[in-house]
Amino acid sequence: MVISDTWYAALITALLLQMLWFVGIHGGSFTIWGVLYPFLLTNIAENSAAAVAGQPIPNIITEPFFYTYAIIGGVGITLPLVLMWWKSKSSLLREVSRVSLIPAIFCINEPVMFGVPIVLNPIMFLPFVFGTTLLGTIYGYVLTKIGWVSPAIIHVPWTTPPLLQPYLSTGGDWRAVIAQLILIIIVGFIWYPFAKIWEKRCIEEEAKSAH
Repeated sequence: MVISDTWYAALITALLLQMLWFVGIHGGSFTIWGVLYPFLLTNIAENSAAAVAGQPIPNIITEPFFYTYAIIGGVGITLPLVLMWWKSKSSLLREVSRVSLIPAIFCINEPVMFGVPIVLNPIMFLPFVFGTTLLGTIYGYVLTKIGWVSPAIIHVPWTTPPLLQPYLSTGGDWRAVIAQLILIIIVGFIWYPFAKIWEKRCIEEEAKSAH
């Protein structure tokens, strides 16, 4: 229980999620979450009880924590990609983006993962594995640890849309909403150069196919 609420537990969890997803294995439902979920539920239950009793909130690492800072719009924080490719010159990326937007709002990103694809795509490896969920986990843990944002005290559904999710799970802390928005923007800048490289390749492939 003590280990489950440490920065290194969060970091290992995020890294394993990313590595498994990159090779096409659902790192959440079938592997990591199966082991970690009892601890995450216990942590959020302890936080809720402490909040009701007016005591300090004991735990940082909960399921809402991951969906606030590490899995925004799906694992890999792919929501910025969906927005970035909305008017792409690549017909593939444009269509994937438009099909993916509504699912992404509810934290479902399989259309992006397999439609782009990000899975097994060497161009996407670095930002996906090391620049998104991993960064978000560290970012969220540090902000919560130093008291700039409140820990989650309410277990909200994982499909709760971004910006609403941190507000509800923290019991109305607007700082968590702002922190999540800033993270989405940061991750967008991380994704941008890799997204453009892949977009250029897709456009070239589509041009060849047209001849």
